[in-house]
Amino acid sequence: MPNNDSPVTPSEKSGDVWLGAVLVGLALVVFALSRSIKSLGLGDNFDPGSKAFPLGLAAILGVGGLVEIWHSHRASATTNPPKRDNRAKTAAILLAGLSVYVFMLPWLGFALSTLLMATAMMKWLGNTWPRALVAVVVLIGIVYALFVVGFKVPLPGGVLNLPF
Repeated sequence: MPNNDSPVTPSEKSGDVWLGAVLVGLALVVFALSRSIKSLGLGDNFDPGSKAFPLGLAAILGVGGLVEIWHSHRASATTNPPKRDNRAKTAAILLAGLSVYVFMLPWLGFALSTLLMATAMMKWLGNTWPRALVAVVVLIGIVYALFVVGFKVPLPGGVLNLPF
């Protein structure tokens, strides 16, 4: 579990240039790969089209990466660099959790596997149980509204065949 007893410096809160660089790089990869999607425009008749999601995702990742780089640059000019105590361990555990989530998704369905794994990950990162549960339930609701209601794309129901 992450060590929450150590004091957090302003530079630890304000961002990490490496995270920003990875997000910008990932955005560029998504933009490049979305070029191979064969569609004309972004869609028609209120249909966002097959390119809308990857382009929107790439835009969000790119903006988020640039914000992280900007915050990191501002923080490095005014404070000492942050300590790198358990970040690699935490990142490895979260990556392993993501792998477990991908494995659980077809079996338990979207809602149940997301509820279990996202809540556990948020608790691991130091959130309280109520805060983690509320955030995950809101996340599930947003994804359900976006995909099932908005785009008419069913989410995996798993062996329980949950409707969401």
